[in-house]
Amino acid sequence: MPNISWMRTAMNALYRQANTRHAWHPSFSPAFVISVMLLVGLVMAPGAVLAQSHSVSEGPYVLRASTVSSESLPEETARANGIHHDPRRGVLNVMVAEKKDRALLTTHARVHADARDLTGQRRRIPMREIDSNGSVTYLGTYDFVEGEVIDFLIEAEPMRGDRKLRLTFRDRLWTEK
Repeated sequence: MPNISWMRTAMNALYRQANTRHAWHPSFSPAFVISVMLLVGLVMAPGAVLAQSHSVSEGPYVLRASTVSSESLPEETARANGIHHDPRRGVLNVMVAEKKDRALLTTHARVHADARDLTGQRRRIPMREIDSNGSVTYLGTYDFVEGEVIDFLIEAEPMRGDRKLRLTFRDRLWTEK
């Protein structure tokens, strides 16, 4: 049995960042449970490449995003979020949070996402809001080709803010073998 104490520490830190409105106890918000299941599914999946989180801060707001192959998600998590396992489908997860009293609280925002391949072909990624028990995240799915390099552009405008956050990052996804 591998030593996974580092995972417990990481999950505790993620919880404090993602959902500071609740104390650490068994009744987690569904959005938090989904986020943790995504993380655990990625860590435990044999041969899976871990999703790398990307972020940008602007004033009191933070925009974070990560992407992963849909096959890396546990079946229950995928089903609960209307995501179909497909070897060539990726999942983009976005969170917008506001810094308040040394805590990050997720907030509603208008989120738009695009993916571009290296030839410059643009694909819009439809994003949907998941608002559960005071925690808000945004999910979108897109198709990819084995080993394709994709540049992501995410723009988010917090509903209560006067700023537009913009995040770009490059990723390459592989199918599960």
